[in-house]
Amino acid sequence: MFAVLQLLVLVDWLLLAVACFGAWRWGGQAERGGAALTLAVFAAFVLASLVQDGELARGVYLALDGVLALGLLLLAMRYVRRWLGVALLLQGVQFSLHAYDVTP
Repeated sequence: MFAVLQLLVLVDWLLLAVACFGAWRWGGQAERGGAALTLAVFAAFVLASLVQDGELARGVYLALDGVLALGLLLLAMRYVRRWLGVALLLQGVQFSLHAYDVTP
């Protein structure tokens, strides 16, 4: 079971890296900003996973989701692109799931 989860995490990292590389290489300024924002928040998530306290880690995850949502909102307001709206809606869903998980 844990080996499958580790494989899924590795596949997730690979897909994220490929998507960000493609956005950086072939995308415009909005895509590059989204890729840089995603990679920065993803790196912060990896660092936050090193926190031992479970309650603190969940709070940090919630804060990082909020930072990503705010960054996507700013990108969506500056560059009006359809994919940014979809990404913002999906990030809102992720933020609400983390907010539900943090509340007692």
